[in-house]
Amino acid sequence: MVGRKKEDMAFANTATMTITSVGQMTIPKKMREKYGIKDVATLVETPQGILIQRLLPLDERMEVIRSKWSPAVHKKIKANAGKTAAQFRKEIIKDTGEISA
Repeated sequence: MVGRKKEDMAFANTATMTITSVGQMTIPKKMREKYGIKDVATLVETPQGILIQRLLPLDERMEVIRSKWSPAVHKKIKANAGKTAAQFRKEIIKDTGEISA
């Protein structure tokens, strides 16, 4: 690249974004596609500034969580599928003696 300083080359893949009055910004489509940012991302504060980091889509995050559950948990969830969250909590407390928020 003619006329560019060597130190500017580190920032060759940057984009300028405007921020609305409510703090929203739009990540350019090319960058969203390149980094797989779809429905959700997280902001990480670093010494250099803010880092936008991709998160897995909700269905993929849930699959990761489900894969860590024991067979007993899967069985309990299936057995209580038609109950409300409050009813399900009562069952868990009854079975485990634990009180959870």
